[in-house]
Amino acid sequence: MLDYYALHAVNGTGSATKYAAPVSRTCDLLGLTILAVPPGRVEIRVSNAPMTINVVPSSPGGTFHRHRIAGADMRNKLAATGGGGFDMFSTGPDYEISCENHGWELLLELDESRLHHLAGEAWNGVADLPSPHAGRTDPVTANLGRLAIQHLRFDTVDPLYVEGLAVALTARAVGFATGKGSSVSTAGTDGRVARAVEFIEANLHRSLSVAEIAQASCMSPSWLSDAFRASIGRSIWEHVKERRCERALDLISDPNRSLAAVAYECGFASQSHMTRLFQARFNTTPGRMRRGQ
Repeated sequence: MLDYYALHAVNGTGSATKYAAPVSRTCDLLGLTILAVPPGRVEIRVSNAPMTINVVPSSPGGTFHRHRIAGADMRNKLAATGGGGFDMFSTGPDYEISCENHGWELLLELDESRLHHLAGEAWNGVADLPSPHAGRTDPVTANLGRLAIQHLRFDTVDPLYVEGLAVALTARAVGFATGKGSSVSTAGTDGRVARAVEFIEANLHRSLSVAEIAQASCMSPSWLSDAFRASIGRSIWEHVKERRCERALDLISDPNRSLAAVAYECGFASQSHMTRLFQARFNTTPGRMRRGQ
């Protein structure tokens, strides 16, 4: 048995993520919290828990000693224990879990009352879960979870990138659980995508979220994400990253602007964040570019 806790929430109420180990990584987003949970012991006994999605990207999954929801034994009903899938639990039931995680897992907690906004066009504005639990093996969801964990563990956290992954993952999981799917046709959405591009351009200097870009485009986050990629040929995050690097390229030629000021004006989290992405895009650093090297 592993001798340290990855998550220890005993006799708690509500969210379990506040009890996560210090080596865990969290990113609070609009309506959801996303947590990368490290290997280790998990002990959870909480009441009035929020809606939760647990993604196990790869095998082996956890070894469960107890897993009860509202007193019902769930150990033989979990879909993700072998790795490569997800399990989703609705709001409210009491949870009791005792297990060891053998690898990193992803935990999302969501405000179920706002869930219908995520992919409202596909779900006709309704996203009621038919049962307290749903899950399945799914390589797409597993890969989205793997990308989120890698980013939360090793990179400067970019909320826009993590939010994009979380939107896609949640829409897919809920689409499976409700039988409604997660996408609709993107035909005829070029005008809305153009509004999204205009909004991004006008707000490139600050932190952006998929939810607010979608609102400006009169689309759900899930529909916008699909339409944006179909129209522009890249994800929202990839587009924003590209435009920030291009703007930085323009601004660094001004010797009166410090590189830290350029990073701030372009919406990067820090100068080092700008340097890393700039170098990946142009194969040189902003400082070397400014010196003409």
